[in-house]
Amino acid sequence: MSKFTIFTVVLLVLIGGGVWLLFASRPPIDLLEAQTLGPDEIRRVATRLLVHDDIDLRSAAARKLTEAGDSAVPVLVELALKHPDRILRIAVLEVLRVLDEERTVTVVEQLAIEDDAELRRVAVDIAARLSHRGARDVLVKALDDEDGGVLSTAAGACASKGVRDAVPALKQLLNHPSISVRRHSARALGRLTGKRYEVR
Repeated sequence: MSKFTIFTVVLLVLIGGGVWLLFASRPPIDLLEAQTLGPDEIRRVATRLLVHDDIDLRSAAARKLTEAGDSAVPVLVELALKHPDRILRIAVLEVLRVLDEERTVTVVEQLAIEDDAELRRVAVDIAARLSHRGARDVLVKALDDEDGGVLSTAAGACASKGVRDAVPALKQLLNHPSISVRRHSARALGRLTGKRYEVR
């Protein structure tokens, strides 16, 4: 085989690979126009478009997943619990919250005990925006977390939602080493009980 032939073959392989990469990396925008989405398409829209750099594509993907309704819920639950990309998991949670509050509570219950403190904070923040009764339990349990950010977020959320079951745990947090946690807990107690709590 001549050098020219070898060069031609290598060039064709490289060009073919480049074309394949171009199409493989293109966002599946066509799915936004599809009438219905199956599980594979839902997964592609969520993983490729929901965290895209283009905010318009992100918004369109969120709308499309919301339109998919109940059929999108199992895929979104799986992604929220198991996908390695934290940013994607958070974006998926926002869509899931709109679609199915009960399933979202189940997901945030599990995320609230993850090793990743940022994910635990997000779980508490999402729970604070749910009207489902189970969300209140998530907030109270979060008051036993080891992360100051989670504790402060949970304290504020309990106050906002009027979760009086949180009062005993909030009183305990008045002795927390973090001044920020103590302040958030004192404010939350004040809103829940109508009494003034001093921060030491």
